[in-house]
Amino acid sequence: MRVWHLALLVVGVFAMAAVLAPVFQRAREADHGDPESVCARNLKQLALAMLMYAQDYDDRLPPAAVWMDSLEPYVKDLEPLLRCPRDTRPYSYAMNSGLSGARSTVIREANKVVMLFESDSGRRNASGLLTIADLADPRRHDGGLFFAFAGGRVRGFTADRFPALVRDSAKALGTLAPSARPRHDAAARRRDAARTPPPGDPHRDPWGAKPRRMRQGRIWRGWASGPEARKPA
Repeated sequence: MRVWHLALLVVGVFAMAAVLAPVFQRAREADHGDPESVCARNLKQLALAMLMYAQDYDDRLPPAAVWMDSLEPYVKDLEPLLRCPRDTRPYSYAMNSGLSGARSTVIREANKVVMLFESDSGRRNASGLLTIADLADPRRHDGGLFFAFAGGRVRGFTADRFPALVRDSAKALGTLAPSARPRHDAAARRRDAARTPPPGDPHRDPWGAKPRRMRQGRIWRGWASGPEARKPA
């Protein structure tokens, strides 16, 4: 009988643990924030940091190749913001490479152009042209993902809305004025690659420009404002 009592006790303990585990999980999420809220908040802070960067660099968004590194001066603790709680890798987000170096203030439909999205590349400074294949799969949030737009807004979409989202973003991106478009020509790519910060120097501006607050005069080595504006050599 004692053996049976012990067996029943063990079974009861395991059954109780199975019942209470979801309760404790919900309590932990309530204490630290549920994954959906945390992920949306991460993207919101990253999007705002992108726009702050643009304010300092003549309205140019960061280069896609170093966009995470470029945000370090604008976020107090960047690393925790780069991972979704439902992702096991350290880097969960990617930049729309179609916005690399684009002028943020002249994007006509900023709330339609996706700037940051959830990706499963797991790489630092990940970027892509925002195709369905670039999006995180499996979908992390009840069949959906979160997206940050060029205007700073963050929204979640379910998988059935991804094709329309990608199409509308590409269409809105195609309406950029020539002065606002990213530079995709070969010479520009070579210049950008040459300006990529070397290891150990993540804060150097890849465009070769000084922040607006550090300038001396209107023309400097990089982007300049006004009629004297010129591209970096």
